[in-house]
Amino acid sequence: MMPGMKKHAKYHALAMRWTSFRGAKATDVLNGLVTNDVSTLAVGASQLAAALSPKGKLVCDMYIVRLAEDALLTGVVESVGDAWQGLVRKYVNPRLCTVADESPLYHTFGLFGDESERVAQKLREDALPLVALTPLPGAASAQLLLARVDANDDVLAGLARTGVTAAAGEDWQVARIEAGLPLIGVDMDESTIPQEANLDALGAISFTKGCYTGQETVARIHFRGHVNRHLRGLTSETLLVRGQVVVDATGKPVGDVRSSTLSPTRGPIAIAMVRREVSLGDLVQVEGPSGSIPATVHALPFPSGPLHQA
Repeated sequence: MMPGMKKHAKYHALAMRWTSFRGAKATDVLNGLVTNDVSTLAVGASQLAAALSPKGKLVCDMYIVRLAEDALLTGVVESVGDAWQGLVRKYVNPRLCTVADESPLYHTFGLFGDESERVAQKLREDALPLVALTPLPGAASAQLLLARVDANDDVLAGLARTGVTAAAGEDWQVARIEAGLPLIGVDMDESTIPQEANLDALGAISFTKGCYTGQETVARIHFRGHVNRHLRGLTSETLLVRGQVVVDATGKPVGDVRSSTLSPTRGPIAIAMVRREVSLGDLVQVEGPSGSIPATVHALPFPSGPLHQA
């Protein structure tokens, strides 16, 4: 696309597992399981959070939506849905709140592009039956849309009226990587500490709330130490490949590529897990099958510019 041409918002359907917590103790129960402070959520608001193992390693990240004073929804990507629900079954006393898989009741969309904020405002003005419409952490211009199944046609019609078109999965991948949003099972896994995945910077961790599973590790790192590696952005002249090794100027391995895509505005970009001694702006080498590829290290999200250009 030529510079200056209009860039339209797009939407992409997301495969999410939605679990409800209902009852007078629902907020307290969920607060004991996740990294963020659920008690701060107003009705209709949402937040990013994570669930951890007792040792402070990631089980999953999630979006939490407050439906009512005594009702909350947690949404995780489908690939970790069983892990999250297994954790819930293990730790939640069913006498304290009712927990149910409500995934069949909802459709989830990612809305992104330079005009997504305008579109989101129009959807609010139209009073469409959306359950949630919230900015995505780290993204300059993207929204998460949650709609009831019975209202799905109304929401899609509303999107169509504003000129929004359906996007391919790769379009969403570009937007996600540009925004520095880590994907569980790709950029982070059960060996990852939340701060390694920048979840603290994305607003997914409260350091003032009460106890929750895995809190000791997270708090110790925040108040007394640091992690030894971080997710960082890489830019290069050649498309990088997941799993490629990142080495420093001395040839020492310092990380690996986790996600990679071709950005229409930035060229080849990637998310990599990189050791903390590698500074922002450093030139590293990424080992490929045909030799080393020079790459520059960036903070996430990537430097300013359009989130997505079609």
